[in-house]
Amino acid sequence: MCASCGEGCSICETDGSCIQECKEPCKDCAANPEYCLACDNDKFLLLGATSYYPYYYGYFYGQQTCVDTCEDLVGYFFNRTTGTCDPCQYGCDYCTSSTKCQQCIYGMYLMDYNETEEEDTNLETTSRVGSADIMILPTIDSVCTYYCDSGFYGNRDTGKCEDCPPGCFSCSGMMFRDRAVCTYCEYYAVLDESTGSCNCTFPR
Repeated sequence: MCASCGEGCSICETDGSCIQECKEPCKDCAANPEYCLACDNDKFLLLGATSYYPYYYGYFYGQQTCVDTCEDLVGYFFNRTTGTCDPCQYGCDYCTSSTKCQQCIYGMYLMDYNETEEEDTNLETTSRVGSADIMILPTIDSVCTYYCDSGFYGNRDTGKCEDCPPGCFSCSGMMFRDRAVCTYCEYYAVLDESTGSCNCTFPR
């Protein structure tokens, strides 16, 4: 049976004597002395990619290190539960949790499913059914996307998915008199191609 090296040691002999210590500012590390597993009390562990969030936009892809603060760090947020700097979801520059993005990278749009500001929850939960543990993933409040949902369009100025005009099933970011142009209408409306609007009554 393999025994783990002591805290602060990356590689050790079978008798436990350390061959290679973790590099600062790691308090503990993996076989790679620069891959931190724990930090000193005045530092925060910046996590690498996980199985649930395999890719993120940030400076430290595939690494784990210790940093002075999580604030203003692109692609990360401070997890109050674990005290670590966790990666935002794919395409997100700034977020308050793994499910709540505030600003996307250039070229993507923020689709906000919950405009109501609620207390962020940072952890996935586990539910026990019979003898099996089932992972319950967190509800997504907002995501970064290249294509907005039906009824929304990508506003290049704000970087957000915004509501199409009334009666529109879909619309484009092309503007006509300060509003988006409808491309398809709801079943109860008719498209006026000259104005790009959907009218509830048939034109006379």
